[in-house]
Amino acid sequence: MDFVSMTFFKMMAVIVFYLFLPLAALTYYFSRRPRRLAEMDRILSKLKIDPAYRKVYEPEKLSYYLWAIAYVSMVSGVGLMLLFLGTEIGFPNGEFPTVGLDNVEFPQKGSRLVCGMAFLGAYLWGFQHVFRRYSLNDLVPSVFYALSTRMIVASVIAVVIYNAYAALAGSGDSEGGITANIWPALGFLIGMFPQRGVRWLTGRIPLFSGETNLSVKETPLEMIEGIEPHDILLLEELGIDSCYDLSNADFVPLVLRTPYGARLLIDWILQAKLCVYFGEAVKDLRHHGIRTIIELEPLTGEEMEALAKETTLTKPALERAREVVKNSPEIKRLREVGQLLGIFWKREDESPQPL
Repeated sequence: MDFVSMTFFKMMAVIVFYLFLPLAALTYYFSRRPRRLAEMDRILSKLKIDPAYRKVYEPEKLSYYLWAIAYVSMVSGVGLMLLFLGTEIGFPNGEFPTVGLDNVEFPQKGSRLVCGMAFLGAYLWGFQHVFRRYSLNDLVPSVFYALSTRMIVASVIAVVIYNAYAALAGSGDSEGGITANIWPALGFLIGMFPQRGVRWLTGRIPLFSGETNLSVKETPLEMIEGIEPHDILLLEELGIDSCYDLSNADFVPLVLRTPYGARLLIDWILQAKLCVYFGEAVKDLRHHGIRTIIELEPLTGEEMEALAKETTLTKPALERAREVVKNSPEIKRLREVGQLLGIFWKREDESPQPL
């Protein structure tokens, strides 16, 4: 294949990849977005929210989407050109220009390819995430800013790890072995999972490792049954990074800002409260059929004593958690709201449910 044909093929690939994000955003705005607004109106009406508070959740204007599309298009355009058109845009031999200092060159040969593959991994991951948010009627402008950040961060992390590998491994060979043959694939995987790349780097460089307080329970969102990585990313966009955050989150803003049903969110919140109280010990409780904190309420003293003997938990800890359930107005309110918003129809002879 000659140079002209190859360049044409590359340009077509760039155009095909490039058009997905703006087309998805515009299609969502004009076709799927009204469904999301209708659901928000239903929730606000059911809960009899103060009209002044409704202004906080006014729908995003078209200009917000256009700015988000413009930015993500710029980032994706630069990344696609780096990946497919390195030589055509003027890079010598298709490589990044290097800066030499005391017999050290940065970046090493191959950095452009690794950077481009990391970008491609993040970009393809973004396809999945954008389609999922599109299907959930939740493709807001912040999704595109978050995706842009992910593409940039993944590319930078991949280049840093690639260039640090020789020093960490005690080898400077960039012409063969793992550096030449496997790093493009590793760059792609770092793009798909940039957090794993950060963990790899922090695990090998003590400077980047943070101190942990052993007296504090680690309660990542992964502890909650039913939550997937895309759900975790959505919650993190709202500042909810752990079970502590989710267990203390205000329900009304959460149900209005996420595409999830009220009952699902309430189930996650009640699971999070159980995780906050017992940490890793929730695994023992799940083996005994206890998933959420409200399932402790009907237990008798004898049942709690038997549960304490069969798990790593103590009876006083179980009793304290049960008392919280009985005396917490928040949990009572969550139950009421879940029943109210979970009603989508009623029989003609059924009276309206009170708030």
